[in-house]
Amino acid sequence: MPSRQHPTDLKTKDLPTMRSTYSKPINATWARRLSTLAAVALLKNVRPHKGTILVLSRRLCVKYGDRVDLSEASAMHFIAQHTSIPVPKVHCAFTHCDTTYIVMEHIDGEMIARGWVFRSDESKIKIHSQLREFIREMRRIPPPGSGVANVDGGSLFDPRISVPTWRFGPFTSIQAFHEFLHDGLRPGVPTCPWESMILSLNTTGLGRRLLSLTEISAA
Repeated sequence: MPSRQHPTDLKTKDLPTMRSTYSKPINATWARRLSTLAAVALLKNVRPHKGTILVLSRRLCVKYGDRVDLSEASAMHFIAQHTSIPVPKVHCAFTHCDTTYIVMEHIDGEMIARGWVFRSDESKIKIHSQLREFIREMRRIPPPGSGVANVDGGSLFDPRISVPTWRFGPFTSIQAFHEFLHDGLRPGVPTCPWESMILSLNTTGLGRRLLSLTEISAA
């Protein structure tokens, strides 16, 4: 399968990068760094893991790995500061030897998808209502910066986008972002019917920028 071709008029910074260089460490004192590295080394084979998250205690966990990015910590910090949405408190975040560590509050619970089919209609309606209000609250916040980027103005992350490292952008405009999504196809260029449909959907009424999450998508 051919690799993704980027539009020729995109800026250098629109190309995918390994990490979001715009995002900075949070509360990364030498003492916090040292204690985090020591805790991971001592407990990674003892304490339970949930994906890339190592549960350190009932109230503390650390997410770490070479695919973890400081922009994740920035996003949680931003949402906590500007909304009432309950997100884990970030205690510190830093990168060491190409591995990023985010120490945060551990909130015990289960993924919504687990047992969803066994929930009552009333329970499902309550969850949908709560999520709807969270999204509305988030989208009432004017997106920081300009163009299409993460909250720090850096690259975006979405494993569904076929690019190396899963990171791409930032983009100087919504138009540049959409051109990236449809591989640089432009109106007027001979295309097959499905490509013409994609172009029509992505070039008609580009709309305004909204603060959002990659996890929010049509089912």
